[in-house]
Amino acid sequence: MSDRVICPGWLNPERKSAELASGTLFALPSYAEGMPIALLEAMSWRLPVIATPVGGIPQVIQHDVNGLLVAPGDIDGLATNITRLMKDPATRERLGTAARATIESGFSLEEALDHLSRIYRHFGLEARAAGESA
Repeated sequence: MSDRVICPGWLNPERKSAELASGTLFALPSYAEGMPIALLEAMSWRLPVIATPVGGIPQVIQHDVNGLLVAPGDIDGLATNITRLMKDPATRERLGTAARATIESGFSLEEALDHLSRIYRHFGLEARAAGESA
């Protein structure tokens, strides 16, 4: 298995980008998470993801739509889904493309700024023009 699975540990930003760019899939079989940035980064690289429905993950991943979900501790389920993705390039492509679309539609800088602007407007605050001081 060591010739097929890489668990590199901590990576600097350049190496992380290189590994994500060359990856086939991304697995995050956590027991507890908040909103894992590693998952969002993998999705942004069009990697099909396998994760557990803990923390904020179910707010991002819809099973068999933009990723795959397995129960925490379900080793057989994780292995089955890894095998499925390794044997099925069309499913890898479909899930990876949907993952990227999820990031573009819900996690882009533009979306975050638009969301923040809506919150400010809700409280009667308007954005200042460029160069305007407080």
